Amino acid sequence: MHVEEFMRKVLLENALKYDGVCNPKSVLGAVMREFPDLRANAGSVMRQAGEIAQEVNALSVDEQKALLESLGGSQAPEKEYKDPFLLDHPSPVLRFEPSPSGPLHIGHAFTLGLNHLLAAKNDGKLILRIADTNPENIYPPAYELIVEDAQWYTHNNISDVFIQSDRMELYYSYAERMLSAGWAYVCTCDADAFRECVDAKQPCPCRDLPVAQALMRWQSMLTTLLPGEAVVRIKTDIAHKNPAMRDWPALRINTATHPKQGSKYRVWPLMNFSVSVDDMEMGVTHVLRAKDHADNAKRQEFMYNYFGKPIPVVYNVGRINFTDLQLSTSQTRKRIEDGDFSGWDDVRLPFFQALKKRGFTAEAFLRQAQEIGISPADKKLSQQEYFTNIEAFNRDIIDKQADRIFFVQDPVLITIQHAETMRVEKDLYPELRAGGRVFELGSEVYVSREDIEQPEHVLFRLMDGYNFSSADGGFVYEGESLDDFRKAAHKRMIHYLPKHHPTTQITLVFPDGSRSEGIIEARATTYPPGTLLQCERIGFVRKEDDKTYYFAHR
Repeated sequence: MHVEEFMRKVLLENALKYDGVCNPKSVLGAVMREFPDLRANAGSVMRQAGEIAQEVNALSVDEQKALLESLGGSQAPEKEYKDPFLLDHPSPVLRFEPSPSGPLHIGHAFTLGLNHLLAAKNDGKLILRIADTNPENIYPPAYELIVEDAQWYTHNNISDVFIQSDRMELYYSYAERMLSAGWAYVCTCDADAFRECVDAKQPCPCRDLPVAQALMRWQSMLTTLLPGEAVVRIKTDIAHKNPAMRDWPALRINTATHPKQGSKYRVWPLMNFSVSVDDMEMGVTHVLRAKDHADNAKRQEFMYNYFGKPIPVVYNVGRINFTDLQLSTSQTRKRIEDGDFSGWDDVRLPFFQALKKRGFTAEAFLRQAQEIGISPADKKLSQQEYFTNIEAFNRDIIDKQADRIFFVQDPVLITIQHAETMRVEKDLYPELRAGGRVFELGSEVYVSREDIEQPEHVLFRLMDGYNFSSADGGFVYEGESLDDFRKAAHKRMIHYLPKHHPTTQITLVFPDGSRSEGIIEARATTYPPGTLLQCERIGFVRKEDDKTYYFAHR
């Protein structure tokens, strides 16, 4: 079945379950399961689903039934859906291991989200390990920022936090055990000479030296040898069909000063070694990793086999590749230092620190991770496609919790001739939180300058108030009839604040860093910092303090 036909069938089934009205988001998960290659184009799938949903919703229920039948569908109960995040393993142990080069960003959201969902849905344990065994790529504040971001994102579901540089003695212990057992050796060959041996499927001269000599070389690595002069290698199959598997490096010398450990250690584990040791020690049962790390998983199996440990279940997961978005922490760090950005929470950045400030919820990113699922397929998205989906999820989450409020950007005071005073009562949120907003609407009101530009031949309406039009350079009252407004050929609904209504001056900061000055209902000051509000006809905003608000999205 063609994807468009499949989407129409699923949306028809959804409509007939809900009184003839379908929700285009209901199709996304089914489409991704049926056509996994489309996972990389979630944005275009949603747009197409929206167009088809409009067609479906325009049909009568009888027409929907007939069309569904012609497509081979029925109103039979759906097959029982098995959540792909439910495992057969009791209480799995998973881990997420970022580098402390900076705080977490949306590139981390997908993998961390999958780990959290697997742990949370299976009564499991999620470990956060900070991989700081490369002394030259560490941003010290990231130690705390990563923990803060990860706990926020997983709803405080991080069971334990480990810092790898605090575990150096453990890594040394494992290295010495492997050297003593003959499972590893210290190689002093230069890189080109070793590569020639590997390419020829021949052992290098260091491989079969006596254990005692390997241990002596190890001690020299810890004391006198210089970077590049020696490396600990794990013995594997020197004739392995994949050259990347042949005697891979495990520990190397690096005399750079470490932000936490100073100059205490000069031999540092490489990723495959430290990860293997930590996973064995912590009892990790399931590992999600980018599919380009598939070779690393195979390398690490040698460690598990040497120590007789069960090998974790490995999921190779595709990446989200952004076509127009830079996620480099090192480059962002430099731009912060150069003053291009105010900090990691600058709202122009795709880092959690900034997205939290704007009003995005962790649940929005988790829902997207769940929709995409555990798949090796790479996803290619533009920034707009990515945030279109995230904003839709976030809107669903925050909509009913966000009280409505009037905010007037770039306000201008106008007088509407012949207008009579009327009382306008509005809800904090329709049908959920009744009342709470009362306006005494007279002839003098603040409106946005943009709303009354080019007013000729336009009938204006103040929301839930009265109509007015322009006349002789001013404005004149045109009655309260909503029908008259609806029938007008050129009309514009605008929000406002009466001149004598209590207001307060604020600055609204937008995602591109631009700012808008305006006035908001004074009751905004009664909400605590961090509150999400819905500025009518503008969008959702997050209150930073009584004077500053951040725009999230429409």
